[in-house]
Amino acid sequence: MGDDELSFLAIGDGLVKSIKTLSGFKSDAAIVDVGSGYGRLAHALLRSNFCGTYHGLEILKPHNDWAQENLGNEKFRFSHLDIRNSRYNPGGSVRAEDVKLQSYAERSDLIVLTSVFTHMYEAEIENYLTCFREMLHPSGRIVCSFFLLNAERHNAMVEGTAKLPLPFRLSPVAWYHNASDPLHAIAFEQAWVEGLIQRKGFTVESISYGHWCDGHIGPEQQYQDFVVLKCA
Repeated sequence: MGDDELSFLAIGDGLVKSIKTLSGFKSDAAIVDVGSGYGRLAHALLRSNFCGTYHGLEILKPHNDWAQENLGNEKFRFSHLDIRNSRYNPGGSVRAEDVKLQSYAERSDLIVLTSVFTHMYEAEIENYLTCFREMLHPSGRIVCSFFLLNAERHNAMVEGTAKLPLPFRLSPVAWYHNASDPLHAIAFEQAWVEGLIQRKGFTVESISYGHWCDGHIGPEQQYQDFVVLKCA
């Protein structure tokens, strides 16, 4: 992922702080981290006062194996899921729109997806949210990141001021950055995201807009837009 050591630590610590602020998760929570990578979030939790359980799900086997070997313990585990993704795992054996994530993880208090839905197509996101209904305790939360498009962001695209241009249209609700690689960075209309969340049995508890579009970095603000969901 191109992190140096300081970036790895800083990004992880920032994620823990943001996720805790947004979701209010307790130190003994059961967390499922979808797209756990090589352990930014897990490593940061291990350095904090977190005493709950953590389960990382990752489609890149080298990342997952490294995390399990170096960060795994009796409360922290990592599972490789060979899910197909045209950018990151094109040879995967299971389609993201078909996978049953609930068969790999027990019910949790918090499901986290950072920089995951920004690299997935519509049908794949729909399936993941369907799976989450069986993976989340009724009082739990989901913290996930998006690139959300609304009137203000569209104006920035038209005016050429957006820090992350999205000139290519994939569908009526999706735009992307890289002509040759749609999943490099894909954004969705906020209205579609909110409608999908409602159809899947969740409500939007909060949206914290990131600085990916306007470039104005606020205190503790993340790059992507963070959306918190709870069961309806």
